[in-house]
Amino acid sequence: FVIPISYAVFTSPVSIIAIYFVRKRLIHAIGLMVKHTSKNFTKYCQALTYQMLLPTATALGSVSWLLDATGIWSNEWTHRLVMTLSSLFAVGSPLVNLTFLPPYRRFFSRGK
Repeated sequence: FVIPISYAVFTSPVSIIAIYFVRKRLIHAIGLMVKHTSKNFTKYCQALTYQMLLPTATALGSVSWLLDATGIWSNEWTHRLVMTLSSLFAVGSPLVNLTFLPPYRRFFSRGK
C-alpha cells in the first residue's frame, strides 16, 4: 500500500509544476489573441488553474492515510481526512467546470 500512496504523493507536485509552466505559456498565447477570443480562453485558463490544484487534495489525503497507517499520527481525524480529501477531486472538478466555463454557465442560466 505504501508504494502506490508514495507514487501519488510524489508525482502530484511534479505534475503541478509541469502544469504551471504549460499554464504560463497558455496565458502568453491568450495575450496575443483577439479580445473576444481571449475572453473565452481566459475563462478556460482559470478553470484549468483550479483543476490543477485538485490533485493536491488527493495527495494530502494519501499523506493522512500514510501517517495513520504508520502510526505517526493516528486518531479519528486522520480517518476522516482520508475520505474527505480524496473525494474533493470528484466533487470539485464538476463545480469548477460549472463555475468557470461559459457553455456550462449558459446552459444552467437558461432556466431563469
